[in-house]
Amino acid sequence: MTLVCASCAGGCAAHIPALPPDSSLLEPPESFQRSLEQDVGVNLRRHNRVSLAENGAVFDAIAASIRRARRSVNIVSFIWRPGRPSDQVLAPLLERARAGVACRVLVDRMGSRRFDAEVRPKLEAAGCEVRYHQPRQDDVIERNHRKIVVVDGAVAVTGGFGIWKSWEGGGRKRDEWRDSNAVVEGPVVRDLQRAFEVNWIQSGGLPLPPEDFKEPPRAGKTPAAFVASSAADLDAGDEQTRAERATELLIRSARKRIWIANSYFVPSAQILSMLAAKARSGVDVRILAPGPIHDWRSIRAAQRDGYPDLVAAGIQIYEYQPSMMHSKTMVVDSHLVAIGSTNLDPLSLRQMEEGSLVVEDPALARQLEALLQEDFRWSRRVVRPRAGPFAWASRAVLWLIGRL
Repeated sequence: MTLVCASCAGGCAAHIPALPPDSSLLEPPESFQRSLEQDVGVNLRRHNRVSLAENGAVFDAIAASIRRARRSVNIVSFIWRPGRPSDQVLAPLLERARAGVACRVLVDRMGSRRFDAEVRPKLEAAGCEVRYHQPRQDDVIERNHRKIVVVDGAVAVTGGFGIWKSWEGGGRKRDEWRDSNAVVEGPVVRDLQRAFEVNWIQSGGLPLPPEDFKEPPRAGKTPAAFVASSAADLDAGDEQTRAERATELLIRSARKRIWIANSYFVPSAQILSMLAAKARSGVDVRILAPGPIHDWRSIRAAQRDGYPDLVAAGIQIYEYQPSMMHSKTMVVDSHLVAIGSTNLDPLSLRQMEEGSLVVEDPALARQLEALLQEDFRWSRRVVRPRAGPFAWASRAVLWLIGRL
């Protein structure tokens, strides 16, 4: 492609470079664990147990975890609005707060409409401490998009959910968004707790007490890591955030398969190039993206700008039809899984507080593979993609904002 857009600094699909066959960006690392530590700065911790909580089942998982709380419940959520899911979370949370459990809630004002008027008073009346995310230097772009619930420092829930009606149901009806979440127990929970604490202090809260960071008991055999990403990653002069580095490492690690489900699939030109190169080398690359039901029309247009080159490289692209596809998951080969809040767009990758769980577990990979196979059946495969000027312009503007 020959289009040039200097303003978006390489984010446009028009800049997709052809990676050389011997590029180190294609070569799987000798040790995923070592590369995760060295390249991303995140430790893969052993002895965890991770299970999936799909769609509306996440509220059952959150409520059940909170009911067992004895010391603390710490929650950060981009979206918390009044409704049935809010009531389902509130009931055990208020009961535990009244029983003396330390309950802390952090929300983002942009995503949590009517929270201040209808939810916050109930929390504070029961003794919960409530705070709003404070963007650094009043940066309106930098939002807290994380979704984390940590109970007693021992069990956590994370994923793409918001506490609102869109996440009810099974993801097969128009108003029931399709999403994936994880429940995790074990040593890696301390890293989710630490991510919450960083945001809590940033928003004016006190550091968490030492008992919130006691070593959680071993819960299983699964190695897992939590990749907490932020625009602050770039403050030290790094060119990439942890989210970008982790995404590229997962792609680079693939030898046979990369299946991605992502609700805002507008990755950098480098990531697009890596995916295309992997497909040309024989790796099974599939993308599940939102279809006609989307909460941001311009982002759906932007995601389509990369389709022609990806399909030409042999990548299978599916657009989900029944509802908004909001998952942020990845399956690499037969053993690696990523699941969290991180979208593959410039705002999520570079500007927002995000978090993703990376898990090494063949059984979990098989579970997510089966769910994705079913999602593909509810999707329309893109065979002859076309991307016009609006798609190109939408992508260019999005990446320009993401590079600010």
